[in-house]
Amino acid sequence: MRIWVCVLDPFDEIKIAKEILESLTNVAPNLHELQTILQNIQQSIKGKKFLLILDDVREENSAKWEQLKDCLQCGSSGSRTLVTTRKEIAANAIGCIDIYRIGQLSAEDSWLLFSQIAFFGWSNGERGPFEDIGKKIVSRCKGLPLAVKTLGSLLFTKKSKTEWQTIMDSEVWELENAEVDIFPHLWLSYNDLSPPLRQCFSYCAIFSRDHLIIKEKLIKSWMAHGYLKETSRKDMERIGEEYFQNLASRSFFQDINIDKFSYISYTCKMHDIVHDFAQYIRRDECFSMEVCSSVELNIHRCRNLEKLPLGIGKLVNLRHLHNFASELLPLPKEIRKLSCLRTLEWVYVGDDREAFSLGDLESLNLLQGLLVLEGLGNVGNINGAKQAQLKKKKGINTMHFTFDGEEGDWRISHDEQLLEVLEPPPNLEFLDILHYEGTVFPSWIMSLTNLKRIVLDDFNNCEKLPPLGKLPFLERLGLWSMKRLKMLGVEFLGIETSSQHGISSADAAFPKLTSLVLGSLEEWEEWDDGMNTNGEEDITNFIILPCLCSLSIWDCPKLELETLTDYLLRKMSEFEDCLKKEERREKAKQISNL
Repeated sequence: MRIWVCVLDPFDEIKIAKEILESLTNVAPNLHELQTILQNIQQSIKGKKFLLILDDVREENSAKWEQLKDCLQCGSSGSRTLVTTRKEIAANAIGCIDIYRIGQLSAEDSWLLFSQIAFFGWSNGERGPFEDIGKKIVSRCKGLPLAVKTLGSLLFTKKSKTEWQTIMDSEVWELENAEVDIFPHLWLSYNDLSPPLRQCFSYCAIFSRDHLIIKEKLIKSWMAHGYLKETSRKDMERIGEEYFQNLASRSFFQDINIDKFSYISYTCKMHDIVHDFAQYIRRDECFSMEVCSSVELNIHRCRNLEKLPLGIGKLVNLRHLHNFASELLPLPKEIRKLSCLRTLEWVYVGDDREAFSLGDLESLNLLQGLLVLEGLGNVGNINGAKQAQLKKKKGINTMHFTFDGEEGDWRISHDEQLLEVLEPPPNLEFLDILHYEGTVFPSWIMSLTNLKRIVLDDFNNCEKLPPLGKLPFLERLGLWSMKRLKMLGVEFLGIETSSQHGISSADAAFPKLTSLVLGSLEEWEEWDDGMNTNGEEDITNFIILPCLCSLSIWDCPKLELETLTDYLLRKMSEFEDCLKKEERREKAKQISNL
């Protein structure tokens, strides 16, 4: 069992115990008495081996650790507690048996690290005149990696020896105050920032140590506090992005990661020393946010919220309304007045004239990111859908169309007309269409050449698919519950046929696709991939699915084994209810032999 706890200052034994228990059980404990929490910890680790990391310990009073230490005695032999600290007296207070003192970087390693950052992209001729002064600056970092990285990032932006000499001669190096004697390299980098950037950095003092910072939320907080000033060429979100990248390039942020699902959101952390520095800067300050300047009312997953106030239209500066999965039906019509909105994640678009409708999207051309339109099956006014002008909302990169509503034969024509006029912006990257009753696809779908993911789910009447194999950047495709689909042919791959010239094609079908999921296709019987049964290409110079890593087929009971070529079978990663029972064993044998 592995547990990691960042020990905050001031020391709070109840908080530490709750974090240990949460790590053990994966559930945040609703407990407030220390003894009760410790008893639960004992029950979780009794007779089990564990590794507990207590990170950045500063508490020097040994008495405060006694109850927690006693609680941990019931683990099995081989259990260990590892403590990290900058104070040896704190290690002794907690009762550490073995102390490992982490050494500093050698002069050679310090110079190597500094050179990789400060001289990145420089030629040997360019860096030569700066090396002597650079080595003197590195010597003042005393082998501390963070200091080397911070100064390397700072000097990377300085292209004259005079600027480097100014850093070398700064009075900051002479600071003797015990509170700031480890900060000189940070002071130098901080003083080089513009005043707005200084505000944005020091704001991060509000986070607890080791806090996982979400970039998008951080930028919106900067906006709400008035740190980002919009210009005629750049909106606040763009400026905030540039500020974040500037601070990250100076090593004020670390462990920066991109969200693998959305491809957008980043998370990061602050080094403990950088965090302490931010708190030192803000030590004598307090700050507040006025309600009237709020730029973000987040009601994500507020499932018990019944409605928004009718006066929401007065929040004319509101830029972000996070309402995904709030189950709020419907939205008030006043939202159409919020022309500054960048985020409106979910809209129920029924036919209630008193509520927010498709046509009310007309004035919200600054929307960005995700937009879910639900209830499209009940929309009666096609002209209102035209009025929405989704194509103009170029900041939207993800759209979900959900056609749930009343059933009937009328839905076929209705859904086809409605989807045709709901043309998304041309740079759309992610598209989901659910519960569609039409028989044909909209004419615009193949014009969305930037699409990275498509999910088509619960289509009752479609028998053919568009040539999705032609989309050049499509990475993930899911086809689920398409009830009348009987065949995937060469047209689906984007292979064009001609009675005069035979078969012609582009160089590759689905050139970037890495994941393909085909599920609950009840009538699907055959897949013609343009290859013969030996997996050899029938078409000269044609490649299908060259990047495919995962092919999942499940709940397709009419799919016949002989329709799948060896090439496709090699790509398959998951099999479930694809074939008739008597065929499964033979198919499994063939797969094992490939």
